[in-house]
Amino acid sequence: MLLDEYVPHYDVREIHSVPTHASSPVVFRKLQTITPADLPLVRILMTIRSAPALLFGGASLQSDENTPFLDQIMGSGFLFLGETENEYLVGTIGKFWRPTGELCSDILTAEEFKKFKEPGWAKAGWNFRVEGEGDKRRIRTETRIVCTDESSRRKFRLYWWFVRPGSGVIRKSILKALQ
Repeated sequence: MLLDEYVPHYDVREIHSVPTHASSPVVFRKLQTITPADLPLVRILMTIRSAPALLFGGASLQSDENTPFLDQIMGSGFLFLGETENEYLVGTIGKFWRPTGELCSDILTAEEFKKFKEPGWAKAGWNFRVEGEGDKRRIRTETRIVCTDESSRRKFRLYWWFVRPGSGVIRKSILKALQ
C-alpha cells in the first residue's frame, strides 16, 4: 500500500469505508470529477475550517462549486503522492493547529514529502482504495498523521480532538459521493 511507504508510522489514523460495485478505474475517475456541488456538507465544513485562514492571511480552499474537489484541495496545499491500480494517495504537511494551517509549501515532490522530518510539523497522508472482489468490494479511505516532534504531537492531538468529528463527516461524504 502506498500509504505505508509515505506515512508508515502515525500518531493519528482515521479509516472509513463503504460498499461499492464499481471498479477502481471508475472510482478514481469519479474521485477526480466530484465537485463541491456534489458535497454540500463538505463545502460548509471546509468553509468553516478556512475562516481563520481568511482572517489571518493563510491559504483557503477555493469555493468554485464547479471545479473538482480534488483539484481544489491540491490547489490549497495538498500534493499528489502516487497512484496504483487500486490506490490514490495525496498528502500535505502543516501546522494544522494554527489558525492558517501554515502549510509547508517548500515540499514539491513525493520524495521530499517522504523524507521530511523537520521538527514542529505534522505530515498527513490521505488515500482512497478499492478493495475486495465482486459483492465484497469496498471503497476505503484512510488518513494518517505523524507529527515530527513531541511539541507538535501535543498541539495536533488537541486540535484533532476538536476537528475529528468534522473530518470524519468530510471523508464519509466523499465516500458516499464515490459510492
